[in-house]
Amino acid sequence: MIAPVVSSVRSPPDPESHAAFIHGRFSELIMIRTEEVSITTQARAKTTARGYGSKHQQLRVKLLPTAYGKPCPRCGRLMLPGQALDLDHTDSRSGYLGFSHSSCNRRAGQRKGARLRRKTRTVVASTTGLDTSRRW
Repeated sequence: MIAPVVSSVRSPPDPESHAAFIHGRFSELIMIRTEEVSITTQARAKTTARGYGSKHQQLRVKLLPTAYGKPCPRCGRLMLPGQALDLDHTDSRSGYLGFSHSSCNRRAGQRKGARLRRKTRTVVASTTGLDTSRRW
């Protein structure tokens, strides 16, 4: 007969004391993280408010056949039939660049968003007095 093995099992931490510990020790970090999350989880505006309404969609359908064979304004490579293309706004969203590869257009938007988030984090960290060794 094999004897049962008894091991000590840690009980999970008490949620209230755990929250108090985090709140007391890392309140600045929690505040920064909360502000970051609120920026990224805002409700998205409707397509027209974002510049992709019916006029944009109609213009895209009308001009799409003329886009193939021309260079992408973002990367300079030719846009070929079968590739996904977007009717690209300028970075200031005041007009159009023309058609670009979907990946190039969305990469530019992601870089712009990351740049804006980085700026926001720097401002938040400087206003909370949190001094870290890294620039997050």
